[in-house]
Amino acid sequence: MYWEREVHPSNIVARGGYGIYGLVSAMVPLTARDIVFFLSSVIRRVGVGRDFLAYQMAVHVLASVSTAGTSETAEISDSGNDVSSCLEKIDKLDVGFVTHQEQSEQKLEVQKDSGEKTSSGTTTARLMAENNLEKFTLLYDKYNTQCNELERLEKVNGELEEQLEKVRREYDSIQEMLNSCRSEFCAHREGLERRVMDVELQLKMTTQRAEAREQYYQQRIKQNDAKWDQKFVQLLKKMEAVEKEKNDAVCRYAAREAQLMRLQAQIDGLKVQNNMLSAEKNTLQKSTEFEYLQNMKYSLAEVERQLTLEKKVGKEREEQHRMTVKHLEASQTVLTEFRSRLESIHSQLALEQMEKEECQEKLRKSQAMLKACFEFDLTLEQQCAEEVDAAIKKTNNQEELYSSVCVELASLRSRNSTLSQQLDHAKQANAQLQTESQQLSEELIQARQTHRIALEKLESLEEVQARFNSNLRRVKLAEIAAIDAAAERDQAEAEATECRKQAERMLEITEQLADKNSSLTSQQETLRSKNVELNQRVKTLESSLSSSERHIVELERELELLKVDSSAEIGTLRQQIDTNVAKEQKLNAVINELRNEQKILKKKNSSSLKVIFPKNLVVK
Repeated sequence: MYWEREVHPSNIVARGGYGIYGLVSAMVPLTARDIVFFLSSVIRRVGVGRDFLAYQMAVHVLASVSTAGTSETAEISDSGNDVSSCLEKIDKLDVGFVTHQEQSEQKLEVQKDSGEKTSSGTTTARLMAENNLEKFTLLYDKYNTQCNELERLEKVNGELEEQLEKVRREYDSIQEMLNSCRSEFCAHREGLERRVMDVELQLKMTTQRAEAREQYYQQRIKQNDAKWDQKFVQLLKKMEAVEKEKNDAVCRYAAREAQLMRLQAQIDGLKVQNNMLSAEKNTLQKSTEFEYLQNMKYSLAEVERQLTLEKKVGKEREEQHRMTVKHLEASQTVLTEFRSRLESIHSQLALEQMEKEECQEKLRKSQAMLKACFEFDLTLEQQCAEEVDAAIKKTNNQEELYSSVCVELASLRSRNSTLSQQLDHAKQANAQLQTESQQLSEELIQARQTHRIALEKLESLEEVQARFNSNLRRVKLAEIAAIDAAAERDQAEAEATECRKQAERMLEITEQLADKNSSLTSQQETLRSKNVELNQRVKTLESSLSSSERHIVELERELELLKVDSSAEIGTLRQQIDTNVAKEQKLNAVINELRNEQKILKKKNSSSLKVIFPKNLVVK
């Protein structure tokens, strides 16, 4: 170390005055601590008593430093901010130091002249040195406190600079975030506005399509109602005609039963006659020839009478046969009419089935269109919901609305499935009607076959009657008549049973037709109610669309409120930034003031050192 090597007190004392001069000349770049250490070491070495000149120089320096330093440091500490007063005081201190130096030189000369007063001078010098040391220690302590304060102020200045840099960085980052948020907000707002416009256009298109479809469906429903009403009226008329025919058939059946009763009475009379003839035959076989001849004459007369009676009966039978033929022809005409009506009903059912198929196709197309529209609306609404959730995070109500719309769509789909099932049931009923009509046609064919068989039987009966007319034998004719009567009775009974069965079948068919008509009317009413429900659903969907439009308007209002809130937040952030900038400016001003004070203190210290230890100091 320079101080330990060159400016050590032993070297200075060994060198004498020249050493002190070298110390004074070399102490310009030294610090206050080095000066204090030097002076204390000099005083200690002088206390030993080797170099009185060095001791006296140190005493003078300490005295000058103590007197000038104490007075001036107090004044500098009191007025540290006034630079001009400090400079004036430094000049005064220089002048006082020069005068004090001259006085010390004079005192040294006087002491050289008067060597007798050395002992008293040494004691006084020691006392002065001790006082000066105390003053110097006080000055040194004050200097240390000032240095510590300067260091503290430098640390505070560095911390404030770091805080200012952090504030500047935060300000730059906040400004960048604000710019990015503004750009993102503008882009997002433009995208939302575009999407809102697209959604509005799509809503307009869907509303127009829905209105057109409603008009079309209303017209179609009116047309279907008119058609079904006409068909219902026609079916009612047909039912009335069928009921009239049924009543006629019942009347005919009653007349036929009366005829059968008459035939049965005739058959009973023929049986009695047959018994009588058999008894006469037995008596003739038992009697003699005379009796046999008389009986033959009597029997011939009776046979003639019976022949006349049988002729009458044959005529009656011919009339009955004609009546039966007429009845059969009437029944055949009725059957042909029934067949024509069944064919017309079958054609009407086919037309109705075609119309139902067309209605089903239209319903399927409308369902597909509705499903497509609903799916498109759902996709659009989901996209809007996702975008609004990403932008604002306030769409719980909209999700509930979308869930309710989805539930309604599921219910509509279930109802469409039920409608399709009902249409399938209607198809099955139509198929059953077709099968029943086929069965009726088969029964008609069977009735025709039975009619042909009856005609053949009638022809055979005519042949039998011809044989009966050709063969005049009484017994054979009676037997043949009995056989014919029994056959006719069986045929009449069979025909009666067949007529009863046919009447019962016709009644069952009419009842089935009535039930089917009632079921069709109920289905028509259900379809009407379902159409009304669908119209109500469409209205509810329109109301939900209007509510969604209102919700979109509310969202736009919320966006505007968010814009206002964001602008208010931006204003508050700007105010905070302005306050931070003002604080930064204030801190910069304080730092500049502290730096100026530090520079002033450094200048004062350098000037005080220069005053205390001038370069041109010469010790004599």
